[in-house]
Amino acid sequence: MTTGADLPDDVNLLRTMLVEARASIEQMQRELAERDLEIERLKVLIDKLKRMQFGRKSEQLNRQIERLEKELEDLTVGRGVADIRRIHPQTHLTDFKGILQADVFTGFDKLFEGGTIKEAACWDHARRKLYEVHASTPSEGTQHVLELIGELYSIEAEIRGKPALEWRRVRQEKSLPLLATIKAWITAKLLTLSKKSELTKAIGYSLNQWNALVLYCEYGHIEISNALAENALRCVAIGRKNFLFCGSDSGGERAAAMYSLIGSCKLNCGATIRMRDARQSS
Repeated sequence: MTTGADLPDDVNLLRTMLVEARASIEQMQRELAERDLEIERLKVLIDKLKRMQFGRKSEQLNRQIERLEKELEDLTVGRGVADIRRIHPQTHLTDFKGILQADVFTGFDKLFEGGTIKEAACWDHARRKLYEVHASTPSEGTQHVLELIGELYSIEAEIRGKPALEWRRVRQEKSLPLLATIKAWITAKLLTLSKKSELTKAIGYSLNQWNALVLYCEYGHIEISNALAENALRCVAIGRKNFLFCGSDSGGERAAAMYSLIGSCKLNCGATIRMRDARQSS
């Protein structure tokens, strides 16, 4: 945060800073308005799915409702704090240099401007956009591109556990040509679609992030997706509401102690098992 002592004496420079600050505030307000619209859209969609819940595909609907309710919770919790969420990555990663793999969050944008941090996008997110379109309006085209993306993941399964240099070699040899095929298909398909169609939005997401989506092929230590990191944090999001209701301050302290103990057990379970086996064999 800029303090009075940090402000320049030059009036023109101060005016420029003020204009930039106002533009940033207006952008945040637009994003919050879009967030509110998305919240209302999700509420309507969830209500609609709940009315359709009883039938042969109820299990699939249950999973879809659960996913949408999770999205709704994330949006609702994040309402009103978008500016804070945007600042945190920039302050936390001020001195970081290297490759950052994450979803498309505007809070990361400024980190990529200087060139010291490279953006690696997540194929799980790109695939999900296309899958959701295919699930609602299936077609041979969306099935085809999903199968191509599936081949990318098959290549990753083949090289799992091998050295980083082998990852890079195989990706350069097999994944890059496949990525070129995917890009050619979605680029050609985009020309045949309405600008307002859901498939246009899904394809646009991938094309807008294309350089970041293919970056993993240049290295042998980057994952194709960010799923592992997100799954590690999923327990935080799922338990978020429960953490708010510990009953009392002392209850919160006890809960924190238990969560710390459980976390330590998870981190050290491998060593504990080896020690137990060693004792049993001695």
